[in-house]
Amino acid sequence: MTDFLNILLRFFHFSSLLLLTGCLTYLMLLTPAGYRNRLEIRLSPALRSSAGVALFSAIALFALQTVMMSGEITALSQPDIWSAVAGTRFGHAWLPEMILAAVSVMLLRAGGEAARYLLLVTLILQLILTAMTGHAAMHDGWRGVAGEVSQSLHVLAAAFWCGGLYPLLLLMQQGQRDPQDNTAALTMMKFSRYGHWAVALVILSGVSNTLLISGIPRHFSFWLTGVLVKSVLVAAMVMLALLNRYWLVPRFRQSPAESRRRFIRLTQAEMGLALGAIAVVSLFATLSPG
Repeated sequence: MTDFLNILLRFFHFSSLLLLTGCLTYLMLLTPAGYRNRLEIRLSPALRSSAGVALFSAIALFALQTVMMSGEITALSQPDIWSAVAGTRFGHAWLPEMILAAVSVMLLRAGGEAARYLLLVTLILQLILTAMTGHAAMHDGWRGVAGEVSQSLHVLAAAFWCGGLYPLLLLMQQGQRDPQDNTAALTMMKFSRYGHWAVALVILSGVSNTLLISGIPRHFSFWLTGVLVKSVLVAAMVMLALLNRYWLVPRFRQSPAESRRRFIRLTQAEMGLALGAIAVVSLFATLSPG
């Protein structure tokens, strides 16, 4: 039961952080200033619910770790067990993770552009901290440092790509209802320009992570199978992204309604594949690479 909860909580925590970071990046860095308020209103329900999920799952994962460390549910009422978990490598990363998650909820409730930029910084820090609790941090010395850096770049690039799909989808739906609104096209081109680099970084850092964690694999393991499944899902996402960018976008002027409709469907499929990849990561993050 604890293993299942561990996987489930990791899935909710990772997916909520990726969505929050991607949406805030899209909103603050890619969207024209005059359109940000309108887009933020549409993003607000997803942002608020994701921030709440990120905070709850962060606290729940720490509590679950105390149970897993002691082997007893009664550990939740024992301050010495909580203190022992806080003193582990996991605890050193997860205590600030919980604090930043709480700060993120407060910043999301605050108004103003400065609060939004500060919120984006806290989300980036939370993603980096997650890199310090997984397999990438299992080694000491240069290999451990390289693993944490590589994993941090991996999750940040994934957040930009995967999390940015949701605001892109909302803007494309708005453009479908109002063909005269060019905001979707403008932000889409910016997202595409930087998205190419994000996708490349996801792939390169993913390969680097695998080599740093397990070296050159000599035999298949369940963990390596998970890596391959994730790779297939990412490859499928790349194919859909390429279809959208280089097949459908050039057809926007010829048949705007049909092209936008197909673009939206492929983007929704891309988001579904992203959730599948996060689910796979949540599963094999709890397994031994051996």
